[in-house]
Amino acid sequence: MDKLSVDLTVLEDARTAPAPQPKRRCTICRKPLGLYNRGNQCYCHGNGGADGAAEVRPMHNLPAELLTSDQRAQQLLRSVGEVCRVEPEAILGRSKIQDFVLARHLVMYLLSADLGWTPDTISQAFGHSDNAMTTYGLRKIETRLNEPYIQQLVSEIRAALAAS
Repeated sequence: MDKLSVDLTVLEDARTAPAPQPKRRCTICRKPLGLYNRGNQCYCHGNGGADGAAEVRPMHNLPAELLTSDQRAQQLLRSVGEVCRVEPEAILGRSKIQDFVLARHLVMYLLSADLGWTPDTISQAFGHSDNAMTTYGLRKIETRLNEPYIQQLVSEIRAALAAS
C-alpha cells in the first residue's frame, strides 16, 4: 500500500510540472540555438540577433584607421585573411568563432614579432581598453608555436608577406 501511494505522488508531480520546451534550432544547420540567440539562425549563418545584424561586426572605426595607415600592417592583415580563409573584417571584429579568434591572435603575434608593435599599440588597433586581451592572444600563439599546424600557418603567412 505504501509503495502505491509513493508512485501516485510521483505521477502527480509529473503531471503538474511544466512540460520541457523543445530546443530551438538553426533553420539552416539545425544546431541548437543558445539562450541569448534571439534569431532563428545560429551566429555562423548571420542571424544571431533579432535585428538580423550580421555576425561580423567591426568594433569601431579605430582598428580600420590604425591598421590601414601602416602599409605593412595592412598587408599582414590581408595575408592572414588569405591563409586562414577569413575576411579582414572578421579578424577585426569581436566574434568568438574559433577560426576568427585564431586569425586575430596570429595577426597580433605577427604585428608584435615581425613589425615590432608593442602590446599597447596592438590593443589600441583592435579597440581594447587595456592590453590584457592582446597579451593573452600573444601568449596563446607563443605557447602554441611548437604545434605543426601553427608553425605551418605562420610560415605560410610570412611567405605570403614576402611575395606581396
